[in-house]
Amino acid sequence: MTALTTLIVVGNLMLAGPDDAEVRDELIAAAKQLNKAYVLNDIPAIKQLTAANVITIMRDIQSFSWADQLKVMPKLNTTSYKTKQTTARLLTDTVAQISYIADVEGTFDGNPLTSRVRVLETWTKQDGKWKQSSYQETALGKTAS
Repeated sequence: MTALTTLIVVGNLMLAGPDDAEVRDELIAAAKQLNKAYVLNDIPAIKQLTAANVITIMRDIQSFSWADQLKVMPKLNTTSYKTKQTTARLLTDTVAQISYIADVEGTFDGNPLTSRVRVLETWTKQDGKWKQSSYQETALGKTAS
């Protein structure tokens, strides 16, 4: 193997980040736990699984910290949150991204939530625990009947 080939292979491995299925499974489980906490309106669980500076971007909700999110929580009523096509990717040992499609039922301030969305979450490891640092939804349209 030439030096250039070795450099390319090593560089690609470094860009790919860690590939640990166990950590990816842990992240997906944490995301599911957080989604369930929103459906149950379990504020302590939500707070435990989100970073203090969490950024949330949805059609009706834009918050830039846990304190901002807490202010809008009384207006949010999520009755169902079903995910599919979930993937997790470790970017570094302490940063990961999770993406999936979600079929959502509920209301925000009395108005229906967007029913089908593509979600991209960023999670960071803080004090040894994974916490959601950002959440962004992109509308995909109505759910299939």
